[in-house]
Amino acid sequence: ISKEGELLISGANVTKGYWNREDLNATVFKEQDGKIYYKTGDRVDLDTNGNLIYLGRFDRMIKKRGYRIESEEVEQTLMNNKNIIEAAIIESKDSDGYSFIKAFIVTRPNTAVTVLEIKEHCQKLLPPYMIPEQIIFINALPKTSSGKVDFKKLAAEG
Repeated sequence: ISKEGELLISGANVTKGYWNREDLNATVFKEQDGKIYYKTGDRVDLDTNGNLIYLGRFDRMIKKRGYRIESEEVEQTLMNNKNIIEAAIIESKDSDGYSFIKAFIVTRPNTAVTVLEIKEHCQKLLPPYMIPEQIIFINALPKTSSGKVDFKKLAAEG
């Protein structure tokens, strides 16, 4: 029986909230049975032995080698390159199960941009753990019916 859901944590070392940020507190903290819980954003499942199995994130945050990476920050850095008109990243896993960043890039028509140029651009603006390990050039990012990037299709294509 699956008990998939969001991992909540509580305890002496978990803050009771952000100072003067009731708007943020309302979204990341939950009171239940008289305890305050922090909503981690991690999707987990409970197996038959009572172990938590990490399934990924509810948001687009990437956890890589202990770092928490905001996808939008990497995408914006890629878009700061004058030859890139669209960029999106996803979390991917290597054969050992470790996370890495896969970037999908749409360049301006009639421009030649290399993987090396993109990596050098990122190295100037991002810490090493945020630089995409894999870069894939595509003609257009897949979109949902509402015009947003379809990250599920990107994951299936990449």
